[in-house]
Amino acid sequence: MGGNWRIIHQESGVVGDAVAQIASLGALSGPITFTIENDETGETREVVAWDAGEVGDRIAAGEFDDD
Repeated sequence: MGGNWRIIHQESGVVGDAVAQIASLGALSGPITFTIENDETGETREVVAWDAGEVGDRIAAGEFDDD
C-alpha cells in the first residue's frame, strides 16, 4: 500500500464530547472514528481507535473498519 495516510476527520461516539473531555481532564471515554485519506490515491477509509497512535498501527496492519 503506497502513499501516506493522514487523518482528515475524527468523531467520538460520545455525546457531548467536549464536555466529557473537560470533565475527564482530556481522557476520552470511548473509541474514536477516524477518517483517513491516502495522499497518493485520494482514497478515504475509516479506522476506529482510541488515539492517533493506534490509527497508525491499524493502518500498518491493514485493519480498516469500513470493509
